[in-house]
Amino acid sequence: MDESKKISVSIAGRNYPIIIAPKEEQKIKDIELNLKSKYLQSTSDYPKLDAQDHLAMVILSLMMEKSEEVENIDDIDMSEKINNLITKIENHLD
Repeated sequence: MDESKKISVSIAGRNYPIIIAPKEEQKIKDIELNLKSKYLQSTSDYPKLDAQDHLAMVILSLMMEKSEEVENIDDIDMSEKINNLITKIENHLD
């Protein structure tokens, strides 16, 4: 039987009740802290913006981070492919 747990997540001063698997709770809490940190940074950097604009800045920041992660994964994948090709060529030449 799947267990579920109801918790409250606070984003930009508003609480959102969600139902999660107990094993997800720490991950959700970490995400909540990350969002809070980015939101507070935005309010500090851009004090004249409203809450919606700050949330947009948080989304932009998160998407930039995700994009960089994907680029890093692509670079690693490409390096592995190149190394595999070099190994195949070396084996073929031997």
